[in-house]
Amino acid sequence: MHVDLRTAGTHEPKYTRLKKYLLEELRSGRLRPGDALPTELELAAELGVARGTVRHAFDELAQEGILSRVRGKGTFVQDQIETLLRRETPPVEKNSRPDTLAVDALVVPETRSGYYPDLLYGFDEAASRHYHQILVSSSDNNLNRQGQIFLQLLQKRVAGVAVVPTSQPTPPFQIQALQNQGIPVVFCHRKVDGVRAPLLAIPFDEIGRRSARALVERGHRRVAVVMSTPGAGTEPLLGGFRAQLAEAEIEFRPSDFNVGDGNQLDMGPHEERISAFLHRTFTDRSRPTAIMTSFDPIAEVIYLQLNRMGLRVPEDVSIISFGGKERRGAILRRVSSVVLDGALEGRRAIEILEEIRAGTRSIYDESTLPLPLEFYEGATLGPAPSP
Repeated sequence: MHVDLRTAGTHEPKYTRLKKYLLEELRSGRLRPGDALPTELELAAELGVARGTVRHAFDELAQEGILSRVRGKGTFVQDQIETLLRRETPPVEKNSRPDTLAVDALVVPETRSGYYPDLLYGFDEAASRHYHQILVSSSDNNLNRQGQIFLQLLQKRVAGVAVVPTSQPTPPFQIQALQNQGIPVVFCHRKVDGVRAPLLAIPFDEIGRRSARALVERGHRRVAVVMSTPGAGTEPLLGGFRAQLAEAEIEFRPSDFNVGDGNQLDMGPHEERISAFLHRTFTDRSRPTAIMTSFDPIAEVIYLQLNRMGLRVPEDVSIISFGGKERRGAILRRVSSVVLDGALEGRRAIEILEEIRAGTRSIYDESTLPLPLEFYEGATLGPAPSP
């Protein structure tokens, strides 16, 4: 490798000149996707510079998605390097602010209910250990608002982004715009089709299966399902629920399935629909003995509505739901649920962003990492009442 790193006549540091040289090698085709680079020690000895100079250049190119650093194996040119080099603008230089001012962003549909407050807590806790600040934005489950947030994050040149995409399909370019500027992204709960990035996945199929098993074990043979938002994890959750009931030879009738309209996460607009569904369902002679819901806030509404109708929970009707491990509020502490540790998810998101920044994980890594589930017994799940 022949490159003059002397800084005479220029204010550019040696690592910047080395970085520019490597980028030129890539654009010319002399370095190709998947090629292994010499080790830091080898390159430093060949060029007559300090090892730290080489490391600095490698680190910045890894942060920008140009190189991939694999612990124990070496430094490699990213497989998707052609896409990155087709950008009209040059690669973004590493943020010159000190690490204590680096910012990681968390973009979620909401911040007030379910597992989202715990996700925020864990994200903030882990970021602070790396001396990063955090920026939290709520998309209100609105696709256009989510796009505007991503544009603002690009302008702020954040260090990394963890995102729970809206339940509406997100166009790939919203995420790719971040990655093209070297900003690592990790998906939480669900991914965006057409985008290569790590995913911390909620195992919706297993949530459905665990819910069904809990009901079957307690003798329930007629169940209803209430979900608030179409799309997202609805299909796999319902699929797992149905499959587990089928194994117990329990028929699940589609008429028992009610989906709230729109993508509004606030339960207020859905209360009237849920109330109408409950009154219609529980005046039937063969009414269900249990209800499975997809989100704790729905379970709280159902709990209150059933009590207003004079039905006892769980003596007359059992309720099982899905939500966060931390149970806040008098009603929520009573709701029996399959639960997710949101704080653990937030901490894991920061760890993945750090791995990408350190070069031990590719910015385009497509690993799917299922999040662990637990069961919270609560007080709304009981045996099926006698006929």
